[in-house]
Amino acid sequence: MFDVYVKNVTFRTHNTTTPLLDFKFTHLGEDAMTMNWTAKFYRPYMLGLLMKKSDKLYIHLRYDLLDTKGYFRPEYRHLDKMFLGNTTLTRLYHDRCTKDLEAEAASQYGATTNREKLYVSKRIDLQFNFETNEQMAYMRQLAVKTYWYLCGIVATQFVVLFLRNVGFLPVWTIIEYMQLVSFIPLYNFRMIPYLYDAFKPFLVSHLILTNKTFVL
Repeated sequence: MFDVYVKNVTFRTHNTTTPLLDFKFTHLGEDAMTMNWTAKFYRPYMLGLLMKKSDKLYIHLRYDLLDTKGYFRPEYRHLDKMFLGNTTLTRLYHDRCTKDLEAEAASQYGATTNREKLYVSKRIDLQFNFETNEQMAYMRQLAVKTYWYLCGIVATQFVVLFLRNVGFLPVWTIIEYMQLVSFIPLYNFRMIPYLYDAFKPFLVSHLILTNKTFVL
């Protein structure tokens, strides 16, 4: 009945849409019109980046469903069951379909220009899918392990320098570099979201710890 696809910020360059892997309705509201749904994106970590131009999800009504008066074509009359009341009085996008009716008078091949533009769009926010997306889940686990590794490096260096009594300048130096590294993703808005997890462990120098940390 309709096509669902994604137009991301590279559409203008590559002139192609991004596929939607799955689209399911999960709940129908009490008014029988409001529906909740979930979408599974292809490469979700590339969507909703901090760019001036937003990525959008499009739900596009098929142009061949309606005739030039706004009714379902004969082969799709079974879709009338979706509407309550007198289906003979129910029209969809009557104004736009009428424009195609006027254009057909001047074209022997018919006209579907206006019916091809029957769609709604929704802005896609930044995606953090650490449950079902394998790449993002991997980066999250890598971040947790890297955090403990860095904790060990700093603690070991502190203990060794303390025992040798040569000063703690190397400790402060590595902490200073960790602070600089932790903000690298903020220098480029094209950084994909899960990449920040790879740098986040360096924030141990700010005492920004993981949920599994037992000692502050």
